[in-house]
Amino acid sequence: MNRQIIKSLAIMALFALATACGDDLSKDKKRNLESNNSSNNVNNVNNVNNVNNTANNENNVLNNANNENNVIVDPNNNTLNNENNLNNENNLNNNTNSNNNTNGNNTNNMIVDDPAVCGDGDVHPDEVCDDGENNGEYGFCNIDCDGLADFCGDNVINGSESCDGSATYDATCRSLGFTAGSLACSNSCNFDVTNCTLCGDGIVEGNETCDDGADNGRYGFCNATCNGLGARCGDGIANGNEQCDGNDLNFNTCGSVGAGVGTVSCNSSCQIDTSMCSMAPLAGEVVITEIMNNPNIDLDNDGEWFEVRNVSNRTVDLDGCYVGSSTSVGAEGFTVQGTSLIGAGGYFVFARSSNAPFTPDYIYSGLINLNNSTDSLQLSCPDANMSTVIVDEVTWDDGATFPDPTGASMNLDPGSHHEYWNDFGSNWCEATSSFGNGDLGTPGSANTTCP
Repeated sequence: MNRQIIKSLAIMALFALATACGDDLSKDKKRNLESNNSSNNVNNVNNVNNVNNTANNENNVLNNANNENNVIVDPNNNTLNNENNLNNENNLNNNTNSNNNTNGNNTNNMIVDDPAVCGDGDVHPDEVCDDGENNGEYGFCNIDCDGLADFCGDNVINGSESCDGSATYDATCRSLGFTAGSLACSNSCNFDVTNCTLCGDGIVEGNETCDDGADNGRYGFCNATCNGLGARCGDGIANGNEQCDGNDLNFNTCGSVGAGVGTVSCNSSCQIDTSMCSMAPLAGEVVITEIMNNPNIDLDNDGEWFEVRNVSNRTVDLDGCYVGSSTSVGAEGFTVQGTSLIGAGGYFVFARSSNAPFTPDYIYSGLINLNNSTDSLQLSCPDANMSTVIVDEVTWDDGATFPDPTGASMNLDPGSHHEYWNDFGSNWCEATSSFGNGDLGTPGSANTTCP
């Protein structure tokens, strides 16, 4: 009886001790669970719990073995078996609590997310972009994941860009080797030279108005800058081989081009037009200087002649001029036909017949009869306006004031070769030099000086 009491007391002591240990263990697990919720070392705590569970399982196995032993040894010992069963229940409860704590910790671990990290390649709520390892590279997200890094279209020249929007580093068509035009930037941030032009390539492009390639700048072609025609006939400026161009006569006059007097103009081929010029002598430019009106050795029909001299400093042309004579039987005269030039200071001789004893400059074929008594000669020519101008005239008076020789010409003193001075008979005298068949005179040569 005493032994039975002692066993009962021992069992109760063990049960109390187990209960106390179980409470302490539950408190420790609770602290661990709380610690797990606030700490990142969750797995370490779970491992501890697993170790405890393993130990409890081992105790359960041991207790079961004891129970079996107890049943075999002392089937009547119900008290001890009941105590062992109680221990098994406690261990099972502890095991369940430990597993529940572990599962709770695992659940907490699944709910907690890692903080957002720029560069992980994932776009988090507080990020604009995230290209991972490419962050900060041209065309990708920047290093702070809050916007794009350098890219084509940000109006800033970066990387291998030649330009970007309006940013061109002050580049122009000219700086790129073109001659003109408007430089642009393409969508790929490269120079767009579509509107740039290269004067001299033979292609009219951009703002060019012409382009004749290698001929640019030459007469009649495009100019050197391809913005208009170059020197050409019709541009109003005398260039190249042009004598004139429009109103630019290049200082040409009728006289400078050997066309006498008048007004030059410029034709459509940029050459001087002298149609309004006249080489006919003006008043006083040609003077009558010698008259053979009464030959002796030669008959009148063959031997009559008269001479004029160009006292101007230019060549004149008597073509179209009219020579008239007034006699008692009526007016006589003829119009000079064909070019009849007289150089400055030169002489020109008109003869009545081709049988004259010298070589005349012009033959008038008896259209004028030079009277021995009184008569006159008059030279008139059309000017540039086709008006008639009396160039010179002389009237002799049958010896009253003029000489009246036979077989010799009336000779104007060389010092009086002027339209005014040849009007006075006193400035005339008989020729003294022989010519031709023996009559006296100087046809086509310098006159004899009068005494």
